[in-house]
Amino acid sequence: MLKDLVTPIGVGVAVYALIYNNRQAGFRDRRKELRSVIDGIVKSIQEIESNGLKFHTAASYDAAVADGILRSFTRMSASVQRLELYKAYTPVLDAINAFKQALTLNNFDPSSFATQLHSSDIPKEIFATAQDLIELIEQRYTDIYPL
Repeated sequence: MLKDLVTPIGVGVAVYALIYNNRQAGFRDRRKELRSVIDGIVKSIQEIESNGLKFHTAASYDAAVADGILRSFTRMSASVQRLELYKAYTPVLDAINAFKQALTLNNFDPSSFATQLHSSDIPKEIFATAQDLIELIEQRYTDIYPL
């Protein structure tokens, strides 16, 4: 009688183990894919920050650089908002808006452009808002996928 139960129990355990293993592998794959996308977004934020600092500290207004910053920002923002993880997460959305304002609110119009020192408020604000955005993106990822 015990012999009759051992085989079905063993098969049940094996099936459960296969299902569990497959589920965990899928979870790991999704996590790796998301990590890869987030790494790309962080790199994009850092490039936008660098270009923004170069733009604002340049000797003269450069329309091509300004357009490039806006295009890169739009792509980065869309990439973040496409991720389900951040769609309705207000702190990240607020940080994206703050970063855009730091880049474009002051000194972005050709008629009022003035060369900024690296120690000026605009470059400091660009750096601070970029770092805040990166930290919020990383924190949200860590909250959902703890180590």
